[in-house]
Amino acid sequence: MTTTETQNLVEKIVDLTGEKKIIIVDNDSPNNAGDALKKYFYGNELVDVILNDNNSGFAVGNNIGYKAALKYNPEFVVVLNSDIELKQNDLIDRIKKVYEKDKFAVMGPNIIVPETGIKQNPKRRVLYEKSELIHRQHKLQLKLNNTKKLRIRTFFKQFRLLRKVYLKSREDHMEDIIENTEVGILHGAFVVFSKDFIKEFPEPFDSRTFFYFEMEILAIRLKQKGLVSIYSPSIEVFHHQNLSTRKAFKGEYKKTVFQINNMLNSIKVCLKYY
Repeated sequence: MTTTETQNLVEKIVDLTGEKKIIIVDNDSPNNAGDALKKYFYGNELVDVILNDNNSGFAVGNNIGYKAALKYNPEFVVVLNSDIELKQNDLIDRIKKVYEKDKFAVMGPNIIVPETGIKQNPKRRVLYEKSELIHRQHKLQLKLNNTKKLRIRTFFKQFRLLRKVYLKSREDHMEDIIENTEVGILHGAFVVFSKDFIKEFPEPFDSRTFFYFEMEILAIRLKQKGLVSIYSPSIEVFHHQNLSTRKAFKGEYKKTVFQINNMLNSIKVCLKYY
């Protein structure tokens, strides 16, 4: 994370109408952002800054923040990336209204990547079949094994226009959803957990994953408990996607190898639930 990005987000949250508590988890940022944020928010009763002494990944880092939030006996816990931009000042009230109507365990808003116009929620209307995951696992391994082809693919992804076309081609092309809808898999950049979820789960994510497939695994766990995931287009946020990951890697190829390796590990974890 960057200090400016996080400070701007926190200021937006502070300005929201309604009661809130903000917990920042710094996952051992290499730029000492955590120390800077701890100093910046020192004495601010609305903000707790937790410094993780190693980069433990998305699942563990967010589990730390989630468990820290529980001591305040919250009605909702919202887990969000630092590269999220909030658009609605009445966000808290909107969340409450969605819960009153649909009694969700987990809810995701309309997440838009402003750089590409892509809508990231819902990721998928239904859960993956085991055969689909095995097929995806096989394809990822083939990509990783073919170094020459992977380098060529990642080279072309670096061009902004081609990258936008590539990402557009991967969209699910689902029709626009205009009302709250139960869905299979939500996006992890902004997730709302209700008291129904909090009663059942001491932490939201499987700590065996480092990055990727956290929400796919969560969806399976929710189904096993008979709990509901809702997508609500009445709530909208911007996601300035992947900024922290891009800063962490000098080249697109290294970033892609990192992604594939972590996807393969997370799929292995996911398959254990079937």
